Amino acid sequence: MSLIGMAIDRLFPPPPRMFEHPEIGRLEQDRHRPNCYTGAVDWPLGAAHGGQITLILHGDKPTRGGLKNAAQHFLAMRANAQHVVAKAADCAGAYLYPKWRDEWFGDEEETPIDAWKAGLEIERIWVDPLGQIGIDYRFNQPFEGHHATVSGVAPDRFEYASLTI
Repeated sequence: MSLIGMAIDRLFPPPPRMFEHPEIGRLEQDRHRPNCYTGAVDWPLGAAHGGQITLILHGDKPTRGGLKNAAQHFLAMRANAQHVVAKAADCAGAYLYPKWRDEWFGDEEETPIDAWKAGLEIERIWVDPLGQIGIDYRFNQPFEGHHATVSGVAPDRFEYASLTI
């Protein structure tokens, strides 16, 4: 490697290939989205896959420090998981339950909102170093062909919900 190349790598290091955190475990760089680090992690309740969810730490230009910040935001969420799950479900219910009831199932389903929110299962949590978060609920539930997604700021300030694919 040339001296200039070494200087550039030192000033602007390439993103790490993986990120390991003592409380979360190992997250691998996504080969299709190199600014994302993903892995299965424990989540105490409301998880779609038996107590584990997919955690995605991401950023525009990921660094170990930025990934560490994102991990801390996730740990704050996990420490208060019951509250986070309830607040996320409230946001999803406020934005998406009327769409589900009126546009997707019409009068055929008479599911009350509390039962609808109780059926939401977290599949993925996205976190960036500044604390911006997204929670994706299990694909096809309750909207076929979509994730119901809530977005906000860690640990529990959810501001918006939408459908994603």
